[in-house]
Amino acid sequence: MDVSATELGQLKPPHKYQATREEVFPSSTSLAWFMRQNRARLVEAGALLQISGRNLVHCEKFDAVVIEIGREKVAA
Repeated sequence: MDVSATELGQLKPPHKYQATREEVFPSSTSLAWFMRQNRARLVEAGALLQISGRNLVHCEKFDAVVIEIGREKVAA
C-alpha cells in the first residue's frame, strides 16, 4: 500500500484535532465520548488508528464519519 506524506500529515493526536474542530467538539471530553460511541465505525473508515500505542485521528476521514453520522441522526 502506498502512503503519501500528505496522508501521513492528516494524522493528528485527538487533542490537536479537537482544537481545530471546536464548533463540533467544544471539549476534549465531547470528542472522547464521540470516539467511544463510534469507535468501530471510525476504525473501519480508517479515521481512528493506533500507532506506537497512541490514538491518532486521520482528519479528513474523521470529518467524513462525523458528517455521515450527523446526517443519520437528523434523518432518524
